Amino acid sequence: MTVKHVVAAVIIEDGKVLATQRGYGEYKDFWEFPGGKVEPGETEEAALVRELEEEMACRIEVQESIGRIEYDYPAFHLSMNCFRCTLARETTVKLLEHEAAKWLSPAELYEVNWLPADISILETVKKCLAEGRKLAVVFPGIGYTVDKPLLHYSRRIAAGRGYEIKLLPYKGFPKKVIGDRDKMTESYRIALQQAGEMLAGTDFSAYEEILFIGKSVGTIVAAELAAESAVKDRIRLLLFTPLAKTFSFSFGDAAVFTGSADPWVRDAEEIPRLCRERGIPCFVIEDANHSLETKDIQKDLVNLQAILREAEQFVSRT
Repeated sequence: MTVKHVVAAVIIEDGKVLATQRGYGEYKDFWEFPGGKVEPGETEEAALVRELEEEMACRIEVQESIGRIEYDYPAFHLSMNCFRCTLARETTVKLLEHEAAKWLSPAELYEVNWLPADISILETVKKCLAEGRKLAVVFPGIGYTVDKPLLHYSRRIAAGRGYEIKLLPYKGFPKKVIGDRDKMTESYRIALQQAGEMLAGTDFSAYEEILFIGKSVGTIVAAELAAESAVKDRIRLLLFTPLAKTFSFSFGDAAVFTGSADPWVRDAEEIPRLCRERGIPCFVIEDANHSLETKDIQKDLVNLQAILREAEQFVSRT
């Protein structure tokens, strides 16, 4: 069988990859990563630069190979080395042979009809698109909204470390929830449903690192979604005043902050004990309530600074 030795450019810019649609031949209208044949005596990198200049009148900077595809078409065997590339500065794409071009996000990768060989590299491309991208999702409590101190400053810390921020301002909770098991269950279900709806369009696989920041009932929702996620190994949890139900889900790396006078938990030892059983660091704020506050304003300010220092260390850890 004839072997065709070709190269392809996986051009990544701003978290998206360039795909082009064939305008000729047996596979007309299929989508592919642009490139072409390697001529005798030509290096693969040089061939790729030449092909992109001929096909799209653009200059590229060739980086590393992300994988070689070996694929049998009916009439020939294709050996295609795929290189990660970027567009050179002040260059634009002009289609000279292709019908169309699209910049695809990770969520859009499978929305076009790819050439059979190119399909096999898509998951690797998806990982390349995720490199360096970080997402922080904020799960508030019932009355502790995203603008209150613990969540406000935590998300600012995350943003300062390069995380994209996603807020989940769910609402519609029943009144007087504390101590009422039925209302607590209802509140949890409301938060879970609304969080699911607000995150429905989020492609978590597009991120290399994911941080869930939760408060109270939000820690339960965060823990459940983390446990069920297809990329749960990438998710870390920053949990403020979690409840016992939070620990009923299996999740990975986490840090917990709880108050010794939190009326939402059974006793002061419940959350520290659950943390010890899971090997999770637990920071206990003495005499603090469910908002991690005491009746002493000066003490609260000192405590807030200490909490945020620990939170910053956790968020910054790689």
